[in-house]
Amino acid sequence: MIAHNAPILASAKIKEFDAILLDLWLSDSSAEESLEAIASQAFRGQIDLISGFENQALEEACEQGRSLGLRVTGFLRKPIDADSLKALLADLEY
Repeated sequence: MIAHNAPILASAKIKEFDAILLDLWLSDSSAEESLEAIASQAFRGQIDLISGFENQALEEACEQGRSLGLRVTGFLRKPIDADSLKALLADLEY
């Protein structure tokens, strides 16, 4: 699934997913709105963040997600390489 804003995330049936790879820069929503939309569905899968932002912004978004009860396990900075993505998703529970 590809979502471009928080309302789409809030209406999607994301509970069925094992993981979400969330870009912090969605066209119409902030990271906070997107994480809140995911939390509103009581999503319990793994969430990993991606962005071109500095590490501090990514770390803050990770903490925000965790404070909402989400299982945010890490982040990657753009551009993303395949090996880094594989490593981030290696502990994905099926």
